[in-house]
Amino acid sequence: MNLSDCIGKTIKKILLEWFYMNNEPISIIRLYVQIDDVYLNVLCSEENVYIKKQENCPVKMDVENFVYIPIEKNIDWLIQNKILSIKYLVDSINIKRGILFLFENHHNFAYYNMGYEIKDEGIFEIDVNIEQLPYILDNVDI
Repeated sequence: MNLSDCIGKTIKKILLEWFYMNNEPISIIRLYVQIDDVYLNVLCSEENVYIKKQENCPVKMDVENFVYIPIEKNIDWLIQNKILSIKYLVDSINIKRGILFLFENHHNFAYYNMGYEIKDEGIFEIDVNIEQLPYILDNVDI
């Protein structure tokens, strides 16, 4: 599966991976989107968005004082509407900050990095090039 295969399908499950340090929640660091039997693993770093497919559902990971916990989010309309388009969110200086899912019935779902937000009136624009996304999906290691 690549991202263009997601068009016309519904999302089965959304998970947000929380990062805990010393048993305190710090931030959400990753998004997992289940479409069919595949999970899209989305990470927004300082200057790019990385998307990787994985076959297995993410699980809790403990590493010394750090814990990564995937928590399912129930968003009713997500499982009822088909994906029309998937696009990058880019800021005014063309740095990729997130990903945007556009659904039928005028629903949108965005996941983006606010940690490096710049003070800018029009911070997000849509970079539309779905043909490049399968390359990115299949050739990125996170």
